[in-house]
Amino acid sequence: MSEHRIHDREYCEIKCNMHRGFLYYPAMVKNISSGGALVSFYITHPNLHVGDNCEIYIGGENLRKYSCEIVRVQSLNVALKFIDMHTR
Repeated sequence: MSEHRIHDREYCEIKCNMHRGFLYYPAMVKNISSGGALVSFYITHPNLHVGDNCEIYIGGENLRKYSCEIVRVQSLNVALKFIDMHTR
């Protein structure tokens, strides 16, 4: 069965931070598209659930903040759908 995706994704390894509630999670963006991203964590985070909202911060000098919805949770990976994007 082949995957049908709306947005082409770019495979990468970019450090990021996920912010949810009062917690920050250091992570790595594994792939990204204009519609969302796959984020990989260094340890399992059991308090992340499908439907939760969060933000991820990507980049150094050109820091970008993406408002996201969690659409899939695996032990070390979380799939995110972008809701909004801001640059600082």
